[in-house]
Amino acid sequence: MRRLTALAVLVALGRPLSAQDGDGAWRFSNLQQGYCITFLVSPDDAPGVLPGDAQPVRLDAMTDATPVLVRVLADQPEYGSWMPAAVCLYRFGRADIAGRELVAAAGASEMIGVVSYGARVAINQPANGVSVSLVFTNDKRAARVTDSTRVPFRQVKATFGKAAHSDDERHVVALGKTTLTWDGHAAGDSVTLSAPVEHVWVVRGPRGKPVQVRWRLNAASSRSMVGGLVVQGKDKLAKLMRKSPVRYLGPIYEGGNAELAQLPD
Repeated sequence: MRRLTALAVLVALGRPLSAQDGDGAWRFSNLQQGYCITFLVSPDDAPGVLPGDAQPVRLDAMTDATPVLVRVLADQPEYGSWMPAAVCLYRFGRADIAGRELVAAAGASEMIGVVSYGARVAINQPANGVSVSLVFTNDKRAARVTDSTRVPFRQVKATFGKAAHSDDERHVVALGKTTLTWDGHAAGDSVTLSAPVEHVWVVRGPRGKPVQVRWRLNAASSRSMVGGLVVQGKDKLAKLMRKSPVRYLGPIYEGGNAELAQLPD
């Protein structure tokens, strides 16, 4: 259960990263916004979104649950057996991918994101590892770069602008037949971050072998998010999110940079 975060994985996993870009890391700069939508998946629904050999992590078994999930468990212990999940997205002004520089046009962004589930997939998976079922981007150039890699990105439609008759922002992201719309704004409670935000994403290669990549976000600050999220659609993701007892957005990260690197097998 993480905040709306559509997460970013621009990494050529078809070959060792070190053979493609110096030390192997793909780099992103000028973070405009990054956030997650955290939700919960019931024990009955978890098998339908995980690889056959994955083991879902129960909320009440987590040792590093976010404050929001801790409150959910304290107030509603009946959801202790549910699995945390998240949609994360990050928007940058520039991305350097496998030796190719992608610079966003004025008023646009290079977006990368993930749909992730709290589950153990690899034997050596670290505690902060999650199973990633979808990696997406809004840039067809980035999607084309990853076509022949072990983890191709799906290009999705996304718009970021102003809500009608309001000063609020409107973000619309279409993931298959699920459409996520957020109308709102960042609150004024800015917090300076002294440490990077790190996650390990475990994805499946073409032959089903787990591949682990580390996402490290060095954001300048974070703020809470104010507004409302609307989930539309009839496919599996939309149904899971509507069924969840919580859909939490935030915090929203701003400024700074990030890198993505493949971990040793």
